[in-house]
Amino acid sequence: MPRQGVSALKDLTWYLSGPMAGYAGHNFAAFEETASALREQGWHIVSPHEVDPPRADTGDVDVLGCLREDFRLMVVDCGGIMLMPGWPQSRGARAELAIACELGWPVLHVDRGVIVARMDDPGRGAS
Repeated sequence: MPRQGVSALKDLTWYLSGPMAGYAGHNFAAFEETASALREQGWHIVSPHEVDPPRADTGDVDVLGCLREDFRLMVVDCGGIMLMPGWPQSRGARAELAIACELGWPVLHVDRGVIVARMDDPGRGAS
């Protein structure tokens, strides 16, 4: 895929991917902070924390149901993926990255709303 400039990348809708399981509050605070910061910069973001709310009665999340909905939204609505810190330890994030790579999407690493790296060949050297 040809390398795109930042303005062309901002025209895409991006799926925010990162770890949730095992984190306090399913890591929703980090997702909220990151999604908000990116939106303030003009990025179009789909974030699973906004799609997968915990059950009101238990605070639990239906992981399988969430993954199904997240994958659907990702494939239908997005054209790129942003990876948050800790993504390599997340089975869900690794699956999301695999889908993005198969679709030929651009991959960006983001930390607290700051783009820190771009993976031009996501199949190699993933960190």
